[in-house]
Amino acid sequence: MHRNPLPFKIHSMKENKTNIVSEPAIVYEKSISTFTSFEEMNEAEAKVMASISAINHLQNATTLIKKIYAEELKNPMNKKIIFK
Repeated sequence: MHRNPLPFKIHSMKENKTNIVSEPAIVYEKSISTFTSFEEMNEAEAKVMASISAINHLQNATTLIKKIYAEELKNPMNKKIIFK
């Protein structure tokens, strides 16, 4: 008997005559907001930023810096001071 290496069962069209595709039940946390003006958008963004704690702002900034400078952080920095 051939064993299926995948963690789910593969159904053939012979077994199941209907071919139904359904989206998994996922809860989406983020939503899309629409604004009528740039001022309204800036105000909403400022409110969200004000609701985030200072620690979270520092964590977000640190994560962004590490992501931007990932290649530079892989190489050790030369700490020798050269006087001319």
